[in-house]
Amino acid sequence: MSYAIENLLEGRNKPVCVAPQTLVKDALNLMIEHDFSQLPVIDTAQKPLGMITSDSIIRAMYNFKIGINALHAADALIKAEIFYPEDDLFDVLDRLKTSAAILVVNDSGELIGIITSYDSSEYFRQRAEDLMWIEDIERNLKDYISLPYTDENGDVDDEALSAAIAAATSSKSQIKQQVNSTILHYFNHQQSQSGRVAIDSSLLDQIIDRHFPDNRLPGSLEDLTMNQLITIFLQDSQWKHYQHVFAVDKAHVRQLLDGVRETRNALAHFRGEITPLQRDQLRYCAQWLGQHQEALTRQISKVEAQTDTVITEDSNQIPEERQTSVESEIRGENRYARLREFLANQPEEREIVTLKFREIEEIIGGKLPASAYKHRAWWANDSLNHVQSREWLNAGWRASVTISNETVTFKRIRGRELAYNHFFNQLLNALRESGYDENLPTPRSNNEQFVGYIPRRGKKKADIHCQFGWNNRFNISLTIDNGNAEINKHIFDELYKHNNEIEDEIGHKLKWKRLDNHQLSRVNLVLSGAIDDTPEKLAELRQQVVKWLPVFRDVFEEQLNKIEFD
Repeated sequence: MSYAIENLLEGRNKPVCVAPQTLVKDALNLMIEHDFSQLPVIDTAQKPLGMITSDSIIRAMYNFKIGINALHAADALIKAEIFYPEDDLFDVLDRLKTSAAILVVNDSGELIGIITSYDSSEYFRQRAEDLMWIEDIERNLKDYISLPYTDENGDVDDEALSAAIAAATSSKSQIKQQVNSTILHYFNHQQSQSGRVAIDSSLLDQIIDRHFPDNRLPGSLEDLTMNQLITIFLQDSQWKHYQHVFAVDKAHVRQLLDGVRETRNALAHFRGEITPLQRDQLRYCAQWLGQHQEALTRQISKVEAQTDTVITEDSNQIPEERQTSVESEIRGENRYARLREFLANQPEEREIVTLKFREIEEIIGGKLPASAYKHRAWWANDSLNHVQSREWLNAGWRASVTISNETVTFKRIRGRELAYNHFFNQLLNALRESGYDENLPTPRSNNEQFVGYIPRRGKKKADIHCQFGWNNRFNISLTIDNGNAEINKHIFDELYKHNNEIEDEIGHKLKWKRLDNHQLSRVNLVLSGAIDDTPEKLAELRQQVVKWLPVFRDVFEEQLNKIEFD
């Protein structure tokens, strides 16, 4: 992925420069006036000769044993790294490890810009915040999509939700719309003189179901693209739940979300710098969606707003008889360990704990970061990348935040959900430590965990999941699903032509599943293991996955890269 330096120079004025003969005192005045730590030095043709910095000025004064009034810029000149606008920003970052700044020139060698360590860090800081706003928006959409399938205890009916997702993301509905429009257009054109005709929708559905089988496997919210989330959120069967809370017409909501999606794609693919208006739209959309969270939860899911906060005047204190031992346990740990201890000490019968931000700050003995007050993403239940959520997940609780009223509801994790989360959390950590991939997703709390795309760059042809199956089987699974059954079967068939070669390279037999009655196809490397196994057996299973997964991915990536499709 490439990002040209010129994108950092957009909208900037030409850099402030000095000539070699400029007195250092005058150059220093310019640096103080503009709050610069360095200045480029150029010749009469506007070509850079180097830079002067606060450090180089001090060195020159020390070595010459004279003051700044007697020094010229040429006396404090140091070498500067030169780049061109089309050069890659990531190459610049390596140079900025040892240099305070680099200079950018055009094809004629004339200076057109300067990039400092501050410029690059500010760019990535802003980009990280942009992505956090997008994550907030996606999290809101996922939560709102789940609400109609959530009971009064806050539990989601995963089977019903998955079926709804599969139905919404299926190509069947689009086929029905297209066929319906085509038939109407044909008959109304043929019979324009005898009046309009109507289509028997029920009969049409039966015919399409017979001739266009699409037994797509149930989907997961975490696997959906931004476009799919928007489509599901705004489809009539979902929108009817929200329309009385959102005062804005659905068409205008789609316009807002489509704008966010375009900005997200631009950021994800490094398509230049986004505009201030796009950045403001991200912030506005995240906050607008978030402010309706409480009203939607009350109206849709039958979950009562949590008003019975468990904090009392001293309930955030650890029981006196355990004070000494707990102090020794959390001494030297991060401050969120106190929150872990607080949750771990809740009575077993208590399922929900609701806390205000200020109450959490009392428990941890300090302020929450600014991000916690602005971004839902900070409260994500991610034990891989977030030190804070690792603590409450390890205590057996999951967080749900309402930013608008600065409230967090912790819900106790029960049974298999906790076991799956614990297993995949440890597996993802083991994969990271092995060097498999640094950018692994959040651990899941069901039987399946996404672990990567193939190829890792370019147009996706397949993805890889780890999955607990039936009869003590654990699958490392290549899932071929590009939204088109014909393409999926073509990819599968091309791979299967080389099945013996692939299995020899991997060193393990595979289960080849074309799944003719499904849109997708799969290839599984099957290991022995069940979530109910002993901790020792589960640890051994993780070791097996760490051993076979990289080989599985590399062999299939090599084979898939040979397959072309439109």
